Amino acid sequence: MSEMFAAIKTVLFSVLFLMVLQMKWDGETLETHSRNWIYRSQAGEQLQHVASGLVKASREGWEWLQDQIASAPRPLERDRDARR
Repeated sequence: MSEMFAAIKTVLFSVLFLMVLQMKWDGETLETHSRNWIYRSQAGEQLQHVASGLVKASREGWEWLQDQIASAPRPLERDRDARR
C-alpha cells in the first residue's frame, strides 16, 4: 500500500510542478524563463564542454579496448604453439 501512496504522491507532485511551470511571468511562462536561463548561463556551457569531453574519452577508450582485444593472442593459437 505504501508503494501505491508513493506513486500517487509522485504523480500529484509532477502535475503541481508542471502547473507552476506554466504560470506566466513577464509575458513568458516560467518554463520558458528557465529554459532561456539554462541556454544563456555559464553552467550550461561548462556542462556542454564536460559532455563533449566525456564523449571523446569514451570513444578513445573504446578504440583502445578494441586494439587490446585485437592484439591479444587467441587461446587456440597459444595452445597450438605450446604443443610444438
